[in-house]
Parts: sequence; structure tokens; C-alpha cells
Amino acid sequence: MPIIQLPYFHQPREMYCLPTCFKIVINYAIDKFQIKQKKLSIRIIAKTLGTDDDWGTIPGNVEFVNNLLGKSRPKIQFQRQISGRYTEITTEIDAERPIIAWIDPQKIVNDEVWHVVMINGYDPNQRKIFFVDPLLKKEEYWQKEAESSHFVEERLGSKGMLIKLIIDGGGQQTLINLGEE
Repeated sequence: MPIIQLPYFHQPREMYCLPTCFKIVINYAIDKFQIKQKKLSIRIIAKTLGTDDDWGTIPGNVEFVNNLLGKSRPKIQFQRQISGRYTEITTEIDAERPIIAWIDPQKIVNDEVWHVVMINGYDPNQRKIFFVDPLLKKEEYWQKEAESSHFVEERLGSKGMLIKLIIDGGGQQTLINLGEE
């Protein structure tokens, strides 16, 4: 049952879930894969993504974060890609690459805005997915789990997406729409 231990950061504003998740992945990659890259503030990432205090970040702005990563060595960048399966999640986790996931909170709470979390593990025997939520203020509460089909159908829904990290053409994190499984 692999679970990736990620650095804890709480999102400083209600709509800063994606910039916070980017900070978590960037800091994790710097430490885990020995990437030479300045650690970025959530504020700088949010500004680069065009994150709005009322509406958050639009999916089309994901790759804007790459403008901040141009001098990283080995090179790291993020890429949107739609398609995928549960096995792609397990492949990424097995390679120690967490996955940023857009989830539909309407399936969880009555809200019109999507939320972003990070998938950091799975249990193949119990078919569970583990994820962390930067909205939760205490580190001891941020680790969550869900039955994998429930996560795919109810949390990601038919429009849920995941974001892929590319490390110098090698490792890849996948942005997938699992609702089309």
C-alpha cells in the first residue's frame, strides 16, 4: 500500500487550492528527485496562473506555471492531458509521483466551484485511493481516503481532471479524466 509523504501546506485563501497543490508537488519534486529549482511561494504561483480570489484558477491556465520552472535542472514542467484509467494512477504512485486532481465538490457539498486535491497513494487490495486536501488547516487531518470507484465517479465525476508532471522527459504525472473509464 504505497502512500507518498508530501510536504504540508495549507492554502492561504479559499480559491488557492491549485497554486497550493503546485507548491506541494514542486517542493516534493525538488527534494525527492534532486531538482535544482528555487522553491516558489503560493502567491507567486497564483499570480502566474491568474488565480482569481472569487473563482480560483481556470484549467486552461495550468501550463502557465511552466514559466516559473524554465531554469529547473533536470527540467520539470506540468501538462494537461485528458484520458486515463485507475492503472495510470497506480503507475504514477508506484513511480513516487503524486497526482493533482480537480474534484467536483457538488458531489460532496453544495458548491458551484471545483476543488483541487492531491492523490498520494492507493491500496490495491481494498481498491482505495488516498489523497490530501490543502483546504484542511491541520496537517493531521489532511490525509483522506476513498473507495477508488467512488473517488472516480463521485469526486472526479465525468469532468474531473488530473495533472501530469514531466521530469526532464522522464517521469510523468498524468492529467486524466477518469469519468470516461
